[in-house]
Amino acid sequence: MIIGNGFLAKNLRYHNIDALPLVVFASGVGNSSCDSVQEFEREVSLLIEKIALAKKLDQPVIYFSTIADTKLPYVMHKKNCEKIIHQSKIRHCIIRCPQLIGRYLNDYHLVGYFRHQILNHLKFQVFTKAERNILDVECLANFIKLWAANPKYATVNLGGEKNIKVIELVALIEQQVNIEADYEGIESPLSVYIVEQSPSWKELEEFGLDRQAPYKELISKYL
Repeated sequence: MIIGNGFLAKNLRYHNIDALPLVVFASGVGNSSCDSVQEFEREVSLLIEKIALAKKLDQPVIYFSTIADTKLPYVMHKKNCEKIIHQSKIRHCIIRCPQLIGRYLNDYHLVGYFRHQILNHLKFQVFTKAERNILDVECLANFIKLWAANPKYATVNLGGEKNIKVIELVALIEQQVNIEADYEGIESPLSVYIVEQSPSWKELEEFGLDRQAPYKELISKYL
């Protein structure tokens, strides 16, 4: 069972995750810039409701959190949701993710935002020293299938194998859509999205999970 109808939920259904005996909570706040107390409270209330449902069905819970480690309201909210799951004693897997890429991209996601700006010839800003990590939803779905075969209490950090500079990401999208982007490069302190992968990709490969494709192939795959 997949809870939700947004970008992540649609992608997981595409990969048949809804056929697994799991309660997959994909109805959380998806915009990392959100600071709405009402939206946070809505997610907490729904999460508690679905944990109760999972206990009734005797099924484990999958929850998607953030791999970011900052004091932003969104991050603190996600940490609070993790705490609620731990305290519930339900069998679960908390998957901490970076930016995601997949089908049904929307403008809230980094790649979707850049694509929208470029296709509509809208100017935007790019921090020239920023790096980000992006995870293919197909890779995420494959991990869930592996975990579901032997569901144990787990909290994992799952990200792409390496970071990409944001300015290089924009260049890949330009090449794919064959439109030159109208952006302003902003000098800023080094902003690197650090992903402490746990388990490591080597360990994941031993479990049978294929490594994620290079970023250029991901952009071609979904754009």
